[in-house]
Amino acid sequence: MNLVKSKVRAIENDDRFTPEELCALWKNKVSVGTLANWRVAGKGPKFTKIGREILYRRSDVEAYEESQTASSTSHFR
Repeated sequence: MNLVKSKVRAIENDDRFTPEELCALWKNKVSVGTLANWRVAGKGPKFTKIGREILYRRSDVEAYEESQTASSTSHFR
């Protein structure tokens, strides 16, 4: 098993993700910078801030992914 798959497998077994881990889970389709911009704008998945650390709960990530499910591309306009 290569290192990337090993890291993703470890990530999938945790209940919280750092921004970097979430980007890896989403196969880098969204950057860490985009997640930061979303946090400022109140977009994207809910997050928790503990000190300086940002964490995303698995349930919040799954809820966000579900909210992005559409049957037509016009849904996103």
